[in-house]
Amino acid sequence: MRTSPRARLLLAAAGATIAAMALPAPAVAACAYQDLEPTAYNGAQIRQATMCLLNEQRRARRAVSLRPDWRLARAALDHSRDMVVRDYFAHYAPGLGSVGPRVYRARYMTPRDRWYVGENLAWGQSYLGTPRRIVTAWMNSPGHRANVLNPRFREIGVGVVPAAPDLPTATPGLPGATYTTEFGVIYR
Repeated sequence: MRTSPRARLLLAAAGATIAAMALPAPAVAACAYQDLEPTAYNGAQIRQATMCLLNEQRRARRAVSLRPDWRLARAALDHSRDMVVRDYFAHYAPGLGSVGPRVYRARYMTPRDRWYVGENLAWGQSYLGTPRRIVTAWMNSPGHRANVLNPRFREIGVGVVPAAPDLPTATPGLPGATYTTEFGVIYR
């Protein structure tokens, strides 16, 4: 059975998967590239728009803006790629573990550090894979929203792959994108 593009945006937060239907536009509109559909050629713009939209949500609620961190970005991109290549969608990567071990392998923290990390995942096809739609979906999901607005987080890595995992709810041949955001703070 085929589903409409509106029914294909899937999310995961705190181990739960949530289906998101048509979502209202976010209240913010100042971020460039927010309606750009991810391709193999516009990754920098997609990451920039996603981070801009997330920081606008934080600033609107008087939270400190997140700073980009290349180690978190590497962990995020690696996880998005792994989900697409191995056709799964989850916070736990088979054989690689959960967010903590994956971020540790990216050398974000050392064994001596005190740290706190979180992760948001999303995938969408067609217009549901734009930064605006992904961030709007996260803000409409309590678990994702909590990560975005968590005042403990200070840094972020955004990893976007211009493809979706081959899941039963995906439409074959329809372009898509898989997003991972890794949030973190290290207490030294």
